[in-house]
Amino acid sequence: METGKPEVLSQINRAAIVKLLKQQGNLSRADLTRMLNMSFPSVSSNVKQLLEEEYIIEIGESAGKNGLGRRSVLLGFNEKRGYVVGVCFNISTIIAASADLLGNPIDIVEKRMDLTKDGEHAYALIRDSVKEVLLKSHIPLEQLECISIGIPGIFDENSRKNRFVPYLTSWEDIQIEDRLKKDFIDNVIIDNVVNFGVIGERWRGNAQNYRNIMYVEYDVGMSAGLIINGELYQGARHLAGEIGYMVLEPSQMARSFSNEGALEELISGIVLKKAMQDTGCPGEELFDIGVLIALGKEGNQKAMEVLDKVIDSFTAMLINSIVVINPEIVILSGTNGMHIGINYMERIRKNVEAHVPFLPEINISKFSGNKAGLYGALNMSAMHAISNIDNEII
Repeated sequence: METGKPEVLSQINRAAIVKLLKQQGNLSRADLTRMLNMSFPSVSSNVKQLLEEEYIIEIGESAGKNGLGRRSVLLGFNEKRGYVVGVCFNISTIIAASADLLGNPIDIVEKRMDLTKDGEHAYALIRDSVKEVLLKSHIPLEQLECISIGIPGIFDENSRKNRFVPYLTSWEDIQIEDRLKKDFIDNVIIDNVVNFGVIGERWRGNAQNYRNIMYVEYDVGMSAGLIINGELYQGARHLAGEIGYMVLEPSQMARSFSNEGALEELISGIVLKKAMQDTGCPGEELFDIGVLIALGKEGNQKAMEVLDKVIDSFTAMLINSIVVINPEIVILSGTNGMHIGINYMERIRKNVEAHVPFLPEINISKFSGNKAGLYGALNMSAMHAISNIDNEII
């Protein structure tokens, strides 16, 4: 490691020290010398510069003693050198959180989205959520390193439009990336909220240690996030996982494209809302299949008929997806997806097993609401911020 031009060598060594501290946690100078195969003077000089620039910090003393009979001073990555924000927007709720550079959450702000309003109202809530969480966390704007936001549908980079969100008027033309850059900082990441969901579930949820994951989020609409061979899979136009467009039978074949997919026309939150109204439900719990499940358990015939249709359609979607993707694990998320998993998991597993060669593990998300997407957004923000820091050092 200690060959080459002194300036370049010093940069490489400093980057190696920071990387090791991020990976291994707190280490002494002697640990760094041994683990990186550097000379002790080289470690000491580079550590001194990194401390001055606040990339790393002194944590305290080790429990043991070194060869000189003194306790070793431990060094750690300075995760408080900057901060990140993650935002998750899933039509009905906007949730924002702040975190340090390792993605450890600090504070959270949550707002309800009024679907009778439009895209301008949605962006105002997003902007205000970011402002509020920064204020709540006592984070000045100059210490904000990155904002990641998960949105419904996709951000089409070619047309610069937010596409495939039929439930929110004028959202298509909201230039969310440009606005966030103008209102806050240049480092902004935009992706589908479900892609962040599968990242969050793998990072801190029930899909940890899996490399092939299908994460299904079923709320108002339905979509899936995919990790294949350890990498997020988005497809040629970032549309992989849009299972709401799946056609389950020939009678659903359309003559022209519609933003609302064939499967969503069968069992979307809007359909559930109408079904609830047909059963006499006052409609206070919009898009929540839990209300229908409760009515079904009380013997409401209409509710039971709707539930059978929903469960069968949902299971057919899982079967078709599993035989194509071959995931190790399927995670059911979203309000409706989790209700289905909690109440009908045995039925789903039995029906899926009858149609696929190998049954994957089928589990429920560890997180309620859209917390998985929020963790995914924080993870992406933190990774992006750390990458920028690594580039600064080198």
